[in-house]
Amino acid sequence: MNAPVDTNTTKTYQLQRGDTLSAVARRNGTTVPALAKANGIADPNRVDAGQTIVIPAEQVAPASAADAAQAGQEAASDKSDSKPGEVVKPCEKAEKKEEVAKVRAGGDDNVDVFYAEAGGSAKDGVVQGQVGAGMTRMNHAGHFGDSSIFGGSHQLETFTADAKGHAGTDGGVGFKGAAGARMVKEGGTLFVGTDANNPYAEAGGEYELFSSELKGDALLGSDGKRVGAALGGAASATAAKADLMGEINIPIPFTKWTLSLKGKGGVSAGALGAGARGYGYKNLETGRYHLGAGGEAAALLGVKADFDLSLGPSYTSRDRPDGP
Repeated sequence: MNAPVDTNTTKTYQLQRGDTLSAVARRNGTTVPALAKANGIADPNRVDAGQTIVIPAEQVAPASAADAAQAGQEAASDKSDSKPGEVVKPCEKAEKKEEVAKVRAGGDDNVDVFYAEAGGSAKDGVVQGQVGAGMTRMNHAGHFGDSSIFGGSHQLETFTADAKGHAGTDGGVGFKGAAGARMVKEGGTLFVGTDANNPYAEAGGEYELFSSELKGDALLGSDGKRVGAALGGAASATAAKADLMGEINIPIPFTKWTLSLKGKGGVSAGALGAGARGYGYKNLETGRYHLGAGGEAAALLGVKADFDLSLGPSYTSRDRPDGP
C-alpha cells in the first residue's frame, strides 16, 4: 500500500505508461530505495501507470548541533550496514559514478532499438569504460499478474556487440574486461520470492546463435573496485550454444544480508574456445564477498560450467556484476 501523499508540501509525480522507478530516480536525483521507502512500495519492480508517488526531498541537516551529535552517537552504536545505493553519509568516492551516453531510434527504459552507447571515467586511480551497439536489446522482469511471489524475466538481443572493462591500482593492481558479439541471444527465467532482486530461487536458460566472446580478469590486492585475488581468461566462437542457470538467495536472519549461490552450465556446437578462472574478493561497490570458479572447452562440441558463492548486503537491482 502506498504512503499518503501531501501534494501541498511534497513534490509528486504521476507515473506514465512505461515509467520505471529507476528512470524516475535518475531524473530527480534520487535512488530507487529512497523512492520505495517514501512511498511504501514493497516491490520496486511493480508500479502502475497513473500512480502518484512522492519524490523525496534533499537530505535535511539535523535541527541543531545537539541533534547532530545525538544522531552520530546513535549511528556509531548501531553500526548497521546500509544497502548499496542508500545514502547514509555523503562519500565523494561512492558518489562518483560512470556516466553512459546512449543514442537510440526507439524503445523505452527496458528496450533499445538501433542503439549505440559509450561511457567511461578515470577517477580515484580507476579507469573504466564501456561501448555497445546493436539492433535490438530488451530486458523485462517482474511478478505475474496479481501474484507477489511468482515472477519471471525475459531478455533478448539481436545483432549486438559490446565491450566493457576497468583497470586500477589502489593498494594493489587489477583489471577486468569482456568483449563480445552475437547475432541472437535470448533467455528467460522463473523465480519465487516477494523481492524480484533477491528471489529465494530462480532458474532458467538462454541460447545464442553465431557469437564470439573474449574475457580477461586479474586481481591482486585492490584495484579500487574489488579487493582480493582473481585470475582468469577465456576466448570462444560458437555457431550455437545453450546454457542453464540457477540462483538461490538465503536471507541471513536479523540482518539485511543474503547468502547467494549462482551456477551456470551449458553446451555448444560448431564451437572453438577455451578458458578458466578462479577468484575470491570483495566487491567494494556492492559490499558483497565472492568466491567462484569456472571453465570451458570447445572443439566443434563444447561444455562449460561456472559457479559463484557470495555473502553480503541484499542486491538492490537484478544486475549481477560478479559470477557467471
